[in-house]
Amino acid sequence: MNAVRRWSDLKRIGEELGRGWELRRSLPPPGLFVLNERDMIDPSEVEPLCRHDGNAVLVYIAARIGDKHFIYGRVKPSPRIACPVVTFIKSFRDPGEALVVLLEYARRIEEIPDTRLNIDILREYGLCEVSRYALLCAESIERTLRRRLEERLNAAPAHASRDALAAVQEPAGEQWGTAARWLEELVRAAGEADAEGLRRCLAACVRSCLLQRA
Repeated sequence: MNAVRRWSDLKRIGEELGRGWELRRSLPPPGLFVLNERDMIDPSEVEPLCRHDGNAVLVYIAARIGDKHFIYGRVKPSPRIACPVVTFIKSFRDPGEALVVLLEYARRIEEIPDTRLNIDILREYGLCEVSRYALLCAESIERTLRRRLEERLNAAPAHASRDALAAVQEPAGEQWGTAARWLEELVRAAGEADAEGLRRCLAACVRSCLLQRA
């Protein structure tokens, strides 16, 4: 299991991270996770391997900014976990720089899918304005709205779906109908201020969802 490392891997990980990282034989400090917590592995899934393999170790990476920490690791930290644990930790002055280091390690070195990254933390610290992460943030919004739209469509009567389909056949026209009202609600639910921009970007997504049901 890739989430569990071997002691011999620590030297390579340290080299991949670069200079200035301190290795501690402890759990990471409390902080914000770079991965979605729902996508992190439960400790119970790795403990059997740890018990039978004396070389197994869990590795965390913690970027410290003052009294805050950003954490990267594949397994949810737990004080009761039956595995040896180490944490690489380094102090940064800029939270954006610290996040980029962990994000790029997760994406480039660990090859973590973008869908498992914590997009909320990117938004909170302004990384969605950085060109290399802008598309990642936009795709996250689209996935959220698509899921909510599909939930609405699945719960709606068949005639409502037909009315919505008719309304989006000509999105530049005057009549957005039911589909427009749904999309407005979804935009508000996503907490995004640029409703018009989202409407333009996701019109194709709306039509795709509706056409699949037509």
